[in-house]
Amino acid sequence: MKKRAWMLALTVLLAVSLAGAVYAMPSLGGPTGIVSLPNTGIAPEPEMQVAVTYQPFEAMGMYSVNDATCWSLQILRGVSDEAELWAAYSRVHDGENSDIWRIGGKYSLEGEWPGDLDVAVGGSVGRWVSAFDVPWLRSMTMYGGEPLVTDVDIKKLYVVASRSLTPVAEGWESGTRGIEITANAGLMYISIDPDAGGQESTARPFVGLEIKQGTSVWGLEYRAKDNDLDDKAVFSALLRRPIGMDTYVEVGVTNVSPLGLGLENQEFFARVGYDYPLEVGYY
Repeated sequence: MKKRAWMLALTVLLAVSLAGAVYAMPSLGGPTGIVSLPNTGIAPEPEMQVAVTYQPFEAMGMYSVNDATCWSLQILRGVSDEAELWAAYSRVHDGENSDIWRIGGKYSLEGEWPGDLDVAVGGSVGRWVSAFDVPWLRSMTMYGGEPLVTDVDIKKLYVVASRSLTPVAEGWESGTRGIEITANAGLMYISIDPDAGGQESTARPFVGLEIKQGTSVWGLEYRAKDNDLDDKAVFSALLRRPIGMDTYVEVGVTNVSPLGLGLENQEFFARVGYDYPLEVGYY
């Protein structure tokens, strides 16, 4: 698994290095964000962003750690200057196939916030059909000793604030090939409700940092650990670059699971995105 992930990531990195417009891109969690956590950005209204993601991860079984893969399709669209909607489908493979369906939205809270902050709120609902990596059900088995597999409802709510940290100096201004820095902070609520067991939830703070230089974007994110649900705190890093005018690629590392929880080990992920205009202008 790790060797295949390294090879795929290096292949995409070579393509990125040959690329020479940065668009809103749906995160692994669905809304515009960094990797799995949201920022305050809203997708442009006349455009649709589509992303295909390859993400390997290690799923904890009863007696061993199993290699798993997750292929995802995320679709994001701005519906106004203040709001966006998104949908996502994932196929997860761990010897057997299972499916995750999710929909959600984000709304920017316009107003005079202290410290020149931007603030947004959002949420999502989803269902993992035949989920196999539910932390508090790992020790349970079905008849015959097979690991328990169950459908799981996933709900998320969040509030996030962002602030520009770009220095006011020559060569740093927005719109040049200088550097733009944005910091995010927020609170994420996650509810996980398996059909075969009791519902669990957590509300944990998170932070993020985005650095844009020309057409490149570097990002870091961190969500505090829940001692009962997470193996480790969520941590992710990425590099995003465009190829041509409408296509872009993203590579990085993360330990986030399809449930949004923190896993033990970091794994590479790779993504390809496409910016699809819904309106054609004539000049």
